[in-house]
Amino acid sequence: MTDTGTAGPDGAAPRDGTETSSRLIEAVRSDGATGFDRELGFDFESVSNTVDDALSFDAIATTTANRTVAIEAVGGEQRWDRTLASASKLDPDFLVLVGAAFDDDHVALLRWLNEATHADLFAVSFDVSEGDDADRGSAVRPDVLVEPSGWSTRSERSLTEKQLLQLRYWAELRDRIEGRTTRLESCEPQPNNWYNNSMSEIGYKLQFAINSYTSVLLTQLVVRDDPDGFQALADDRDAIERDIGEDLIWLSPDEAKGEGNRARITLRRDGDLFAEGSWSEYQTWMVDAGERFYDVFHERIRGL
Repeated sequence: MTDTGTAGPDGAAPRDGTETSSRLIEAVRSDGATGFDRELGFDFESVSNTVDDALSFDAIATTTANRTVAIEAVGGEQRWDRTLASASKLDPDFLVLVGAAFDDDHVALLRWLNEATHADLFAVSFDVSEGDDADRGSAVRPDVLVEPSGWSTRSERSLTEKQLLQLRYWAELRDRIEGRTTRLESCEPQPNNWYNNSMSEIGYKLQFAINSYTSVLLTQLVVRDDPDGFQALADDRDAIERDIGEDLIWLSPDEAKGEGNRARITLRRDGDLFAEGSWSEYQTWMVDAGERFYDVFHERIRGL
């Protein structure tokens, strides 16, 4: 599925592991991941080949929580601009890059992708042992090793002050979600300005965000590739805002140009990422707003 062509940032291009990566992808497709999902903390419901020629991913998986995982093998000369374009089109919840090893060029690539895509990013290194069954055409069973130290530990030293604050803030929000009974999901924090939650329906996600330039906190429903669904919700705007208890900002796909076919329904308040003494207040607001969004939108979305 990979393609020759231009490299990623500063000419960075993964160089090895093509054959091994392809074996892992085949194993994921054929055998429900054989531990791959467990090592990442996913519970895969299905894994399929990419059927859309516009997408470059080697495989696309769906978890039992209805979250989308795009899987891309690392190796050889790859067109990472196409990977980024595919991520923008599919808008997966997670983007997983797999390869035999990750070097400094991969670290540069991962940081570039992490800044350029909304998906939570994982890098997975692995070894493949074909075993006696390989000659009979059975799925290769990889020994998967998730190595956060493969890039996150090394790249932490080069994260900016703002990225380190983002990582800490979302980690605290995750801990707050895990510490209470809620339908919100705890996700792996990343040094981004957003933190995504599933709404259990493809194309819809609950997103928390911090705009550090305008000092604004956001809790929002992101609607992807469903303008009719957004319009149905907009038609029920008065009832939705009454149930939420506050006025919302409604941004249609046409008004959200430059963000793909996405619409947004947003609740916002003032908040400064650099005001660490206010984080607890901000996180309490996000969890409260997120629970209200889930309660108000979830059943409506299912009925669309």
